[in-house]
Amino acid sequence: MNMTNEEKGCVRSTKNLRVCVSGGHCDGKDPAYVEECYKMGAKIAKMGFRLDYGFSNSGVMGAVARGVLDNWRERQDKYYGDVTPIVGVTTREYYELYEKDEVLQQISEVVVEDTLENRKIKLLEADIVVFAPGGVGTLDELAYDCVAMQDGFLQIKPFILFNINGYFHHLVEYLKNIAAEGFADPVPFIIVDDSKEMGIVFRLLKLRYKKGKTGAEVYAAVRQLIYELPYFVKKKVDNTIFVEHI
Repeated sequence: MNMTNEEKGCVRSTKNLRVCVSGGHCDGKDPAYVEECYKMGAKIAKMGFRLDYGFSNSGVMGAVARGVLDNWRERQDKYYGDVTPIVGVTTREYYELYEKDEVLQQISEVVVEDTLENRKIKLLEADIVVFAPGGVGTLDELAYDCVAMQDGFLQIKPFILFNINGYFHHLVEYLKNIAAEGFADPVPFIIVDDSKEMGIVFRLLKLRYKKGKTGAEVYAAVRQLIYELPYFVKKKVDNTIFVEHI
């Protein structure tokens, strides 16, 4: 008899929410970019989320993958069951480009799309999207996500700007100005400055995650989370205090 995921004990619900991370394939000048993204990967694993990413072993993207891979096995029985922690999404050209080192060899689930466009579509099907510091490729995926949600091609969802060292400051001001000048609806983004805040946001999303039917619903939920975030950051003074108990 075939068992459902619920019967196996690996209930999808919010345990295996899919988190797409888009970011650079370079380290950046400040070591904080790689360090903070590694910690974010660790938090993804600790929450029982799945990482959808562009199948890279370098830069901040490689750091996120290593963070997941180094931390998921001790939580396999609790969260994952027979579900893999990482899905790599790439194209044939990129798949053949990368040398398969110890990081990529541990990623058993790889989706190979025929075009970059389809790769973006597949990645952005995730429940939550995080944009980490990166180059024009990251900017392209962020713009695509905004347009696709605005035009109804993708489910409207919260996305997070991992604003390490204030990296996205100018972009945030630009996005706000677009809405203020009436060229687009407000974008439901959450600004997170470090991995500690990221962990709190992940926990809040896990507790409250619900797909909104309209942009207004998602935007309202994100505004509420942003409003409450400083309170949770202030209350969570150390690792013995959990967001769920605040």
